[in-house]
Amino acid sequence: MNDTQNITEATEATEATEATEAVDQGADPQAENPPDPKEHAAEAPAAPALALDRLTRLAADIEALHRARFTDLVHRLETEEGLEFTDGPMGAVVCKMAGVRAQSTAGRHGALTNWANAARRAVLKGGAK
Repeated sequence: MNDTQNITEATEATEATEATEAVDQGADPQAENPPDPKEHAAEAPAAPALALDRLTRLAADIEALHRARFTDLVHRLETEEGLEFTDGPMGAVVCKMAGVRAQSTAGRHGALTNWANAARRAVLKGGAK
């Protein structure tokens, strides 16, 4: 066997291996351009952007009213802003509102306070989750 035959066989073996790997990954082995993983990432739905002014306002309301008027504050946030409390893992209370989620093992008050802190952090990050 000469060098030219060896190179040709090695090239064919490499192409066969690449085609097998492409099929294993769900690609068309006959396609000229293999799929770009970035294209699939772009197809995934993007998380909705957070309303930074709303988060700032809600965090300020919670900070101002959470000690003296907690029950009234919670009622207003539930009816007007969509605040939801749910039971979380290991006795935690989960608080969700305006695209931000927080939890606390110190009850609803702790969860709402943690939510306000999480909202302020989101505003500082520019709304990125």
